Amino acid sequence: MGNTTKKIILIFNKSNKGEILEKYKLPGWLWLIFGLAISIFAQIVMSNQENPTAMQLFFYIGLVFIAIGVFKIIIKIMLKPKESKYEKKEALSEQNNKFKVILCPNCKAKNYNSFNYCRNCGTKLH
Repeated sequence: MGNTTKKIILIFNKSNKGEILEKYKLPGWLWLIFGLAISIFAQIVMSNQENPTAMQLFFYIGLVFIAIGVFKIIIKIMLKPKESKYEKKEALSEQNNKFKVILCPNCKAKNYNSFNYCRNCGTKLH
């Protein structure tokens, strides 16, 4: 064993298994599509055969994929972080401050708070 084998082992040991699993996680909608495709294909093949018992396994595997997909979608919807009332109020007040009207000290023209210079005379506002 050379140095390359040791490096590969070190790299493998340093990697975080949870991070690797998170990278290759399939979303619920993909499980749902695979399940539907497998089940429909199995149904089509079973309808053309005299002895459909061989394809029943694939039909049930497709149903399991569909169930996993639906479960993952439901879990994702249920675990979606909800914005608290405080965060909503803070975002709304921040948005209102952005469109607050101020008067130019020189010509008294109305300008938005986000403007740096007066749109009428060009005087610096902040």
